[in-house]
Amino acid sequence: MGKKVWLWTGLVAVVLLLIVVFRPSPQPVAELTLPAILPLTGPSTDLGQSVANGMEMARDDLNVAMDGPQIGLAVDDSKGNPSEAVTVYRSLAARSPTPVLMSWMSSVARALSPLSREQGEALFVGAALEGLTVPSGLVIRVWPRAEQLAQEMGRYALRTEHKRIAILHINDDYGRSVAATFSEVLAGGSIEVVATEPLDIGATDFRLLLERVRLLEPGVVYMPAYGAAYVHGLKQIREILGPEVEIWADLPLLSSFTLPNLGDEIEGIVVPATALDVEPYPTTRAKEFATTYEERYGRRPDFNSGLGYMMFHIAASARLAGRETGADVAAFVSSTGRFDGPLGVITYDQNNDCHIPLMISRIVDGVPQPIADGEADGP
Repeated sequence: MGKKVWLWTGLVAVVLLLIVVFRPSPQPVAELTLPAILPLTGPSTDLGQSVANGMEMARDDLNVAMDGPQIGLAVDDSKGNPSEAVTVYRSLAARSPTPVLMSWMSSVARALSPLSREQGEALFVGAALEGLTVPSGLVIRVWPRAEQLAQEMGRYALRTEHKRIAILHINDDYGRSVAATFSEVLAGGSIEVVATEPLDIGATDFRLLLERVRLLEPGVVYMPAYGAAYVHGLKQIREILGPEVEIWADLPLLSSFTLPNLGDEIEGIVVPATALDVEPYPTTRAKEFATTYEERYGRRPDFNSGLGYMMFHIAASARLAGRETGADVAAFVSSTGRFDGPLGVITYDQNNDCHIPLMISRIVDGVPQPIADGEADGP
């Protein structure tokens, strides 16, 4: 009996030893996690998914460079709705206060910025809306602002011989802001804005509106919009206004979730583009990013994925540099001033408003091609 007890005791000891020796090591966890509120569902799903993809790539690149998971990403869904974004923000603040928050869409940025500033947080915004950034630098833009988009398209417009233009804009903070600024750029020039019409978010039939616009005989339709407005509206513009009316669009047309769903109606459209939207890719950095992105996600990258990458990279760089408060993060961004990435060099002013490299381009065979500075169109 004694021998059996000793035998069993020995076996148990061996088993325990094997468990200790061969037990898998616990996976290292990120020491720091950056939260993001993105539109993963709703009418702006494509924007949110591209941004999230870009953020994931930035996270992984940083962790590889540091030889281990030093920083993580936690994404919550705003559903493209500012009220939902506020609800998510309050929940995040209650369970896990943070000096940094990343967000997307102008309407969401407008809703969150007063709350985040009150808490002294650095709020990164993917938003075109003017008036978001403040002297404290606590609102950090990572998207071309409306003034930049409108000025670059406005300067292109003034190089052309067109005389009459109709503006059809998505009916939200982004669309209204870009449309208003574009009109200001043209004011006093030789181009008359014959109509400025809002496009309801999620609407798919714009025929009655376009019939009214047709009677005004514009030579160009400028359309700062996104999603369904492009998927349905561009084809209807071609059908009702005819091929002789030019279409100028805005950056969201080049979403990798939107452009592949369009056909011949996109040919000839003029649009601002980033280094990740044109072909061939103009820099080695853009080409390398695109190759990795396509291998990982099975589609071309776009401006959203590049901007998402840069937003995470800039926010993470500040936190990894030991900036513990929102004010410290804001000061890090404004004092650094320049951040290089797949889109080129993004620069910041003292208020943390940014300038994104853009190229006015024309879509040829489904792909934007940069327009030379001296090139212009006639009516």
